[in-house]
Amino acid sequence: MKKRNTVGVLRIRFVRLLILTIMLAFGIYCIEHGFIAKGNLRQLAISMTVPGLMLAGTVPLLISGEIDMAAGAEAALGATIFAKLMSHWCDMPWGIALLIALTAGALMGFINYLLVNKLKFMSFIATVGMMSIWGGAANMWTRSNNIDLNNASFIALGRGTVFGRLPYLFLIMLVVVIIYGWMLRSTVFGRGIYTIGGNRECARLAGVNIDNTQ
Repeated sequence: MKKRNTVGVLRIRFVRLLILTIMLAFGIYCIEHGFIAKGNLRQLAISMTVPGLMLAGTVPLLISGEIDMAAGAEAALGATIFAKLMSHWCDMPWGIALLIALTAGALMGFINYLLVNKLKFMSFIATVGMMSIWGGAANMWTRSNNIDLNNASFIALGRGTVFGRLPYLFLIMLVVVIIYGWMLRSTVFGRGIYTIGGNRECARLAGVNIDNTQ
């Protein structure tokens, strides 16, 4: 019975990926001992934050059988809006600027929804077109220049760590990923996404509202 339980655990995709990651990290450590240095691990965790947050939002779409090629451009324009608000109105709390930027991102996603679900464009075609629009808007607005931010509390959030090792940003990303994972596995909405990805017609016949789920 114990052997069967062990085999069952190893079949879990997360466990297999975790074992593979540990083996890869150990292999890199054997080649270069400085890999586990405090600063290196911190920088590695920070570099995972943006891709992790973007994947959390796009994975449900991929599971449902669609794609959003404009995700990177939408993130760039949202970050530009946030930075412009912070640089032009220095007294604005960064939480309010973030809320405005997230609202703009939601509006961009709603436009994609209209193009795909209402006007019946293919998601690939629609989002490639919007990628050019959002990315071009961000480039024109910034003229490809950096935007300097001097908000002390926002900078402290970006540089802050727990126990001097885990950055706050990485923990925020981890919480978001866990919430999305719970939503996909434990809610009716999440199970509907899996059903649509498996068979759209069966999902429709089962009563899943495809337009409101995707």
